[in-house]
Amino acid sequence: MLNLLAKLTAKTCSLTPIGGKSETTWEDVILAMPRASRHAQLFIFAKYCGIGSDKELLKLAKREARKRFQGEKMDELQIETLAALALGESLSPGHCKKCNGSGQLPIKNGFITCSACEGTGRGKDISDRQLANALGVSAKRVKYFWRAKLNEILAEYQGYEMEADESLKKGLRRD
Repeated sequence: MLNLLAKLTAKTCSLTPIGGKSETTWEDVILAMPRASRHAQLFIFAKYCGIGSDKELLKLAKREARKRFQGEKMDELQIETLAALALGESLSPGHCKKCNGSGQLPIKNGFITCSACEGTGRGKDISDRQLANALGVSAKRVKYFWRAKLNEILAEYQGYEMEADESLKKGLRRD
């Protein structure tokens, strides 16, 4: 079902197939989303449609992170920075920006393997060094503590995608 959301993205195709009429319209997809939580809606619309309030989404992300890590001995600014980084990682495309996910770059006589992703087409996750610099901690501390916290928040965003998927399945059910 999330492939329907991907079709709302500017760089992708129309919902209407060639030579026929689609059963699902953009309006159907958008109307099915209210079944998801507000945070999931904002996240999905920002990721797949490029619409929504970045300020509201970031505010929600920070609030959820503070709640998640309440009671742990963590600096609030670091928690908010981690939430912003996780949100950015979740919203950014999971494909290589240099080759646009194809793994190959065009040249005059054909194609060459993309050097940025080594032909995989996958983008790079935030490095331990980047995470350490953003949080103001050592790379060792990132490896043994902060990376797990980042992964917890990233898993939450995967949960929002699953929630949206379920909302679409229920909302687009045809009787």
